[in-house]
Amino acid sequence: MGAFESQLEGSGKVHWLAEVSLSAKDLTHPLIPPRTAIPNAIDFDPDHRLVILTGANMSGKTTFMRTLGINCVLANLGLSPFGTSLSLGPVQLYTSMRNSDNLGESVSSFYAELSRINHLIERLEAGEPIFFSFG
Repeated sequence: MGAFESQLEGSGKVHWLAEVSLSAKDLTHPLIPPRTAIPNAIDFDPDHRLVILTGANMSGKTTFMRTLGINCVLANLGLSPFGTSLSLGPVQLYTSMRNSDNLGESVSSFYAELSRINHLIERLEAGEPIFFSFG
C-alpha cells in the first residue's frame, strides 16, 4: 500500500478529530491520473450534516462519492489522502451502491435496497455517527 501511495504521489495531510466531522480540501480519486482529476472539497460538521449531491448524467457525482470513500479508507489504513487535507472524526463509512438481487433467495434488487436503508436507519437510531452515500 505504501508503494501505491508513493507511486501515485498521495501526499495529503490527515487530521484526526475527537468530534464527529468529515472535511476535505482538493480531494481527488487515486485511480484518476492527476493531470485529469478534478479536485473537490467538502465540509461536514455538527452544523452541516447533510449534503444533497445533484447534477447531470456523467457529471461526476458517483466518482465524487467514491473519492470520499476511498480516501477515508486510505486514511484509516495510515496512508495519505489524495488531496491537500482530510479531517476525520469518529464516523463509520456506509455505502449503498449497486445492490444486486438474489433470485435463489427470492431477494429483488428493490428489496435489497430497502433492506440496506432499514439497516442504516436502525444504526442511526442507535446513535452511531455514520457517513453514508447512496449511488
